[in-house]
Amino acid sequence: RWGASDVHFVRPVHTVTLLLGDKVIPATILGIQSDRVIRGHRFMGEPEFTIDNADQYPEILRERGKVIADYAERKAKIKADAE
Repeated sequence: RWGASDVHFVRPVHTVTLLLGDKVIPATILGIQSDRVIRGHRFMGEPEFTIDNADQYPEILRERGKVIADYAERKAKIKADAE
């Protein structure tokens, strides 16, 4: 159940993606088994998709998930869009 853990996040954790190169690192975090599944923006991106290699993360998250993973890049875009 969400909120039953001592670990707190703003939103519920649905997936745990742990990759080293193209290998999934097996682990269970917050009761969730690691996998190569990631989720995109809940309204604009694909709901779920898989990633083959950790190096793909920033680009695949941007293209399919419609999410900018890099904090500085995301901050700059928000600032530019606000001007």
